[in-house]
Amino acid sequence: SSLFLFHCPLCLYSSAGYGPLCSGKKSRQVNVGPHLLIEVVGEERLHSARGEFGVRDAVKSPLNAIPRQLTFKNVTFNLRGVVGFVPPLRDSDIGHYRGYAIRRDGSWEIYDDLRDKVMNVDGSVDVNLHIILYTL
Repeated sequence: SSLFLFHCPLCLYSSAGYGPLCSGKKSRQVNVGPHLLIEVVGEERLHSARGEFGVRDAVKSPLNAIPRQLTFKNVTFNLRGVVGFVPPLRDSDIGHYRGYAIRRDGSWEIYDDLRDKVMNVDGSVDVNLHIILYTL
């Protein structure tokens, strides 16, 4: 997981408070580990009489069917989240993306800018997969 370290450049005081020479300004150092980002691409094909192309045959899966762990080059990565795509209802629309995060207890949350707040979502819900994110 990411480690957030706060320090004062003047007195090197930690995030617990201000040091004797500290102006109250803090900087943040973020250490992130390797991640594995998988882009899932459906079949691109003609989908309108006007000759427009687009991804219409998405790869759909229940959230709980996505492997929780994946080993790549002898390193085991843990599932962190998914980006799902909601296809457009009309050819003139562009569709919409939603983020799904898996919590430590195995529950899922949906992040959708069309909603007022983060919501819990059942792991059996089908999602048109666009991106799957794994980290250490």
